[in-house]
Amino acid sequence: MENDDNLESMLRNIFEVGANKAFAAAHKTTTNEFYQNFSRLENMLGFENASYLVQHGDFLGYRNGFLETYFQLARVAIGKMDAELPIPVDVFCSIDSLEKYLGLKHTDSQTKDLKVNPTNYRLLHKDNPQSANYLKLLIEKGELIVGENDHWGKTTRTDGRRGLHIIRRISYELAQIFNEAEMERPQYKINHGQQKISLDENTRIGLSKIRDVVYGVQK
Repeated sequence: MENDDNLESMLRNIFEVGANKAFAAAHKTTTNEFYQNFSRLENMLGFENASYLVQHGDFLGYRNGFLETYFQLARVAIGKMDAELPIPVDVFCSIDSLEKYLGLKHTDSQTKDLKVNPTNYRLLHKDNPQSANYLKLLIEKGELIVGENDHWGKTTRTDGRRGLHIIRRISYELAQIFNEAEMERPQYKINHGQQKISLDENTRIGLSKIRDVVYGVQK
């Protein structure tokens, strides 16, 4: 990627970022990408705090999955803070500092390497008892069977997935989840007659790792 001179200049002159750090960021990020990412950070923490993190934190170095992990952790951290008190901005300097604040055990590679946004997948919604049970059965038993009249929706309305359509939806989400996590393609079999999905051992292990991490960053 070519150097974005406009971004490098803005980082150095407006945010007072050091020359080497600004140069490195301008080689990995475009001005438009920075605008979008900084706006997300500003909406969460305010302009002054966001500017401080651009200058002093690891924020500029995060992209793709690392960036999403950072924002996931940051949202959880904000939710645990007293809204009446000033934001302890140093907590948000890095993924490591956020994990330390939240007391997470999944440090280093496991959390940092994960590139899955759990909000995009119903199967990973920790606060949905039915989703949590489906995920548990897939991991612990390696299979899931649904009834013809089973209903999987956000509410009790009848427009959610039913029966075999639940199995199809889960298989579709599994493919997306593993792709986003940059893990090997999940291996599973669908028995249409039994309305059943079965996972192989490696897929169960991978799904268990994903659950451990995404549950850790959800309230």
